[in-house]
Amino acid sequence: TISVVTWNLAEASFSEKEASFFKKFRKGDSKIGSDLVLIGAQECEDIKPRRAEGHRSRHLRRVGIQMLGKDYVPLAIHSLGGIQMALYCHRDVLGDVEMVHIADVTCGVGNVFHNKGAIGVYL
Repeated sequence: TISVVTWNLAEASFSEKEASFFKKFRKGDSKIGSDLVLIGAQECEDIKPRRAEGHRSRHLRRVGIQMLGKDYVPLAIHSLGGIQMALYCHRDVLGDVEMVHIADVTCGVGNVFHNKGAIGVYL
């Protein structure tokens, strides 16, 4: 099974409690849960030019890994301005994944500025 969630962070920090809904996608002992989990976030960071990744982007990745647990492996992590995407795979089905491709497109001012756009991933 595949679970996909998008979350508009409105350029604000979030708590681990607010992100605890990620745990609903985990496979438990009953093996009910998701094989693949895709987490997308909009407005994760403000769009100001920066030399390094912002703290909210790093926090989103860290919390995603923490909430899903050690049985999930990040397959793809990508950012485009304030847009973030992370695809996680359960270890049970990791051998079934043959390829992962990521594409992005900017749609902001002049189709260059990252204030609008999209990230896609296909397996």
